[in-house]
Amino acid sequence: GVVAIFCGKLVEGGTPIAFGDGLQTRDYTFVDDIVSANLAAAGSSWEGACNVGTGTETTVLELAAALQELDGSRPFELEHAPERPGEVRRSAVDPSLAREVLGWEAGVGLSEGLRRTLATLRD
Repeated sequence: GVVAIFCGKLVEGGTPIAFGDGLQTRDYTFVDDIVSANLAAAGSSWEGACNVGTGTETTVLELAAALQELDGSRPFELEHAPERPGEVRRSAVDPSLAREVLGWEAGVGLSEGLRRTLATLRD
């Protein structure tokens, strides 16, 4: 996904690419939170579907800025490419059902998740 690509570009000294204006949003959820949600579901009697995420929309521009803030050692400016046809403009989930039926909610914020991701790529 875009987080892995952008983190890789930051570590390598590359230039991240934003398709379109970079204002499209996603609900970036750290992998440890996804794992804990799956474990909560496995230990639950709930049989329905639940949205798992932070419930927070973050733009591609904000993602790049958060990475720049974590490692200001070199410029990390987006290159803009043409918008991809059919790309979803806004995406974020409502995790309230997961909180209610699984007792789960995301615990790792964007900045901390990015910091942890970068640390694994640098090791």
